[in-house]
Formats: sequence, structure tokens, C-alpha cells
Amino acid sequence: MPEDVARRLGVLPVRIIGDELLVAVSDPDTLMVEEELASTAMRKVRLAVATPNDIRGAIEWYYGASATDGE
Repeated sequence: MPEDVARRLGVLPVRIIGDELLVAVSDPDTLMVEEELASTAMRKVRLAVATPNDIRGAIEWYYGASATDGE
């Protein structure tokens, strides 16, 4: 998943399971996010709930610090 999409939506791809992409989200009831993720990933999406802080931390670890950090 592109970094800009992960940061903008506050989500993190976790793994591919069969034909589905497992994605960590803080609000699983947001249908718009699920639809955009499925369109971006071009596969079915399964959502897993995580706290916003955990997702932000994982995004920073996986993608690295954003250009706006520390400003």
C-alpha cells in the first residue's frame, strides 16, 4: 500500500491471506475507507481493529518518519 494512502486513512496493511488483504484500522465501521482500500489494493479487504496510536507507531516503523515530523 502506498505510504500516502496509509497515512491519510490512518491504516496499516498487515498481510495477505489468500485473496484478501488484512488491514489494521481504528474505525472498522467506515465503509468509505474499506472501499478505497479495496480499490487501491485491487483485492478484497478484511479489517482488524487497532488503536490509532498503535497504527501510527506501526506506520512510522514500517514507512519511516514522515517529512513533517519535528516541524
